[in-house]
Amino acid sequence: MGAGAEAPEIFWVLLYLYKSTSPEDETSPSPAPPAGGMFKCADASLHFGHPAKARAEPLPYITSGSGFIDKETNFYDRHPRTNAAPVITAYKGDDTPVNSTKRVIALGFFDGVHLGHGALLRAVAAAADRLNASACAFTFDRSPTAVITGQSVPLISSVEDRIWLMRRYYGIQEVIVASFDAMQRMDWQDFILQYLVRDLGVVHVVAGHDFHFGYMGKGNPERLKAKCAELGIGCDIIGRVEQDGITISSTYIRTLIAQGEMERANQFLGHPHTLTDRVVHGKKIGSSTLGFPTVNLTIPPRVIVPAYGVYATRVWFDGQCRCAVTNVGVRPTVEDNDGRVTVEGFILDFDGNLYGHQVRMEFFKHLRPEQKFLSMQALSDEIRRNAQQTRDYFRQLP
Repeated sequence: MGAGAEAPEIFWVLLYLYKSTSPEDETSPSPAPPAGGMFKCADASLHFGHPAKARAEPLPYITSGSGFIDKETNFYDRHPRTNAAPVITAYKGDDTPVNSTKRVIALGFFDGVHLGHGALLRAVAAAADRLNASACAFTFDRSPTAVITGQSVPLISSVEDRIWLMRRYYGIQEVIVASFDAMQRMDWQDFILQYLVRDLGVVHVVAGHDFHFGYMGKGNPERLKAKCAELGIGCDIIGRVEQDGITISSTYIRTLIAQGEMERANQFLGHPHTLTDRVVHGKKIGSSTLGFPTVNLTIPPRVIVPAYGVYATRVWFDGQCRCAVTNVGVRPTVEDNDGRVTVEGFILDFDGNLYGHQVRMEFFKHLRPEQKFLSMQALSDEIRRNAQQTRDYFRQLP
């Protein structure tokens, strides 16, 4: 270990492994997300962090600090490129290697999985194809910036949405979610030698131009590239990616989302801004008073809240995709409003019960700010107008 570096305790890592279950899986066309299939959970006996928190019996779901993964969900069950079924497995990083799989690994936090991240992930997919290896991404359970600075940094995506976006849009087969607390105590050379090489079997690494790692952030792209060359491991360092003369970054995209500039945010993301959650019971004002049944979602802790207002959205559930009018805010027209931020989506041309179902909501366009109406009837009339705006918007999309 480097001078001043504290030897890390044994830490736990989650591996989201999308393994082919039959030869046909390798050639199957990409299914329309979310695909059907059974969610498999093997050896899932851990929480992030210290091993003392591990449980002896398999968990029906795994908590990760924000949101959850359920063994019955349809959202993380099939790899979009290979149609492979996933296995979630626990791995003790100190002495038990995961397996002998060769891996090409992208290093980063990947908040939002934007086009800048996409440059790394595409490089990983290309190298993995060339080397006949597994295409992987390495990320953390918590924001490194938030941990280091002590400041609150709202995230664009939950851990689960990051995983889904990476495999959906870039064909990543494994996503390694590691404890940042343990990693920041590890010497940068040990991170490469003991963790990436010995434990994960890395044969090629891809990192961004500003990636730092290890104790005190002493690991940097130059040291990473030199060490990989010494070990005979391939290494690509990806420079900054720009669009419209602006460097694509999670910080810039957070600002756009917070201001309600969703269409521009999506241009820099390269995909719609996404929120995945299980539908919860609301106050049933939409169905009983306004005549518009809604799905009520909760924004996970530490995930950014879009600017209050009404959005044209698309909702995926139970293998279906529907357009929706979605309000984000505190519902100022409702008398018993308690000030909590809610996400309420009125799914167009749908009359069903989705309570308890997992849904994925994609935000496309900010239609108007949230406002207080003089009556519930006035609010109902405005929702009808917003519904027509939403239909018109999606009709004109290519």
